[in-house]
Amino acid sequence: MGGDYAPEEIVEGAILSLEEKDFSIILVGEEEKINSLLSKQIFDKKRVSVLNATQKIEQDESPAIVVRRKKQSSINICSKLVRDKVADGMISAGPTGAVMTSAILNIGRIKGVKRPALAAFIPTVKNPILLIDIGANVDCKPIYLLQFAIMGKILYKNLLVDVQPKVGLLSIGEERTKGNHLVQESYELISKSIKDFVGNIEGHQILDGKAHVIVCDGFTGNVVIKSIEGTAEMLFN
Repeated sequence: MGGDYAPEEIVEGAILSLEEKDFSIILVGEEEKINSLLSKQIFDKKRVSVLNATQKIEQDESPAIVVRRKKQSSINICSKLVRDKVADGMISAGPTGAVMTSAILNIGRIKGVKRPALAAFIPTVKNPILLIDIGANVDCKPIYLLQFAIMGKILYKNLLVDVQPKVGLLSIGEERTKGNHLVQESYELISKSIKDFVGNIEGHQILDGKAHVIVCDGFTGNVVIKSIEGTAEMLFN
């Protein structure tokens, strides 16, 4: 059970989530530690179960290699629970690369989707914005960005049902001719395929609400999300 301050904060957060929605949780990790932490919590024991994981994936290990070797890691066990329809979804604060690799190998991609993407909701003064991709695909093709736009729009619409999401493409200028070859070619594809496409979004427009879903390659998205995190941390400190 990976993540910052794990497993204490993970277990506590899981128990808190039971107060928000009616669902059950399977906690996967070192069974003895998890049960010890659960003994200090008050919760409906019928809604929580624990599965033991005997292996741990470290941050500096190669995802492609370690996921295949460490079958009894919590990440692999979780993705197999989803594959076998024992669980409807998985949440992990462990190594991102390992989570993505395990999901692809054990659960698989949706038919027709060429590359899975990582997405993050970022709060704003209005509706949150969804930035996609934030690191899964550092080298992209225009068709990938089109599919990110489609998947991002579906995700946004399903989570915020009262909003008709608008899609923007992250670039260095609002004009359709701005940006590198990837951005320019993606603009043409997305503009022909997405009804609520608002065009290019510049860096200073990310948080102003012009677009609800902002699409970019994983390299750019990762730099953006970490820049926002760093700025917020500096302001709070």
